[in-house]
Amino acid sequence: ELRRYYYVTPTSYLELINTFRCMLDMKRKEMESMINRYSVGLEKLQCTDDYVQGMQKELFELQPILLSTTKQTEEMMAAVEMERLEAGKIAQLVKNEEDVANKKAEHSKSIKEECEKDLEVAMPILEEAIAALNTLSKNDI
Repeated sequence: ELRRYYYVTPTSYLELINTFRCMLDMKRKEMESMINRYSVGLEKLQCTDDYVQGMQKELFELQPILLSTTKQTEEMMAAVEMERLEAGKIAQLVKNEEDVANKKAEHSKSIKEECEKDLEVAMPILEEAIAALNTLSKNDI
């Protein structure tokens, strides 16, 4: 541009060659690194694809078992529900019987208390009668 001459000395030429060689080595290492990353990525993708295909095959094989297990589970849930309803009915019967038993117990308790009151009234009279009987002699008869 300025129409000047540019002279290349042997030293600067050797320095240019060394710089070019260093840059070339650096670019080669970058390229090898990128190729290595690409290869590792492809290997991992292939491994993952194989793993996914294996899982899909296993899932396909387990599908009938899953369906039968689901059916069995639903049947068991229905049976458990029926048993739960029966247990609820039995629990209600037991509660009713318990209520009846409690009422009878209360009634028995009230009768017992009434008898005890009557006994409390009768005991002094009985004791007086026994005392009067003990005071009787053979001559009084």
